[in-house]
Amino acid sequence: MKLGNLLMIAALMAGPAAAQRVNPDRVIDFHINMEAQNQSFGGSVREGARFNLSIRGVGEYALVPVVTNERAQQLTISVVRLEGENARTVETVTATVGEPAILRSIRMTTVVIEELRMAPRRAAATTATFAGNVSERRFHFAYTGECCITCGVVKACGCAVSMSCGNCCSDSCCKIIEQTRNTVPDGRTFAQLAMSPCNRPIAAGERRFTPAPARDSRLAFLR
Repeated sequence: MKLGNLLMIAALMAGPAAAQRVNPDRVIDFHINMEAQNQSFGGSVREGARFNLSIRGVGEYALVPVVTNERAQQLTISVVRLEGENARTVETVTATVGEPAILRSIRMTTVVIEELRMAPRRAAATTATFAGNVSERRFHFAYTGECCITCGVVKACGCAVSMSCGNCCSDSCCKIIEQTRNTVPDGRTFAQLAMSPCNRPIAAGERRFTPAPARDSRLAFLR
């Protein structure tokens, strides 16, 4: 096992989430609002696994969600700072499905948990699908079922990522809405169709640091 992986495990074991029982078959869907970059994007990760986030000029992080109260739809999210071979937990925040959770270790950033669900039983974790103008295919790791998308200064890696540059997901995290793997007329798979829409704006009600953009006065008559 690589030194970096050992350090990652040690960092996570030091946090409160380590005491929680993890269900690796559970998938956690969420979106991240980065108000400093005025960017919002979606992602998915298996419970207890890491969703990697690299922000140019800021740093590299891993988000590790663990469900603490399924009935109340509550989780903890450990934020791990990655610095070369070093990894350390810099904060652990409590999150509730549907409510923005502030990550104080990443400037002007919140995470909104969307859904807790079980991975498709027929999924094959070694397969990844891509849609859109994606240039990060080389970062798909068949062993982990991880894929990455880069848009602007942000690179996100998980078992599913949805950004303005495109979408990707491994079968273990794709939201399969049909039992077949056929494609629809425009060439996309059903799993890709089910991904959260990309290029979404930050919802006004989810902003915690910046005001919502002013509406164009020329459209005032439509109110």
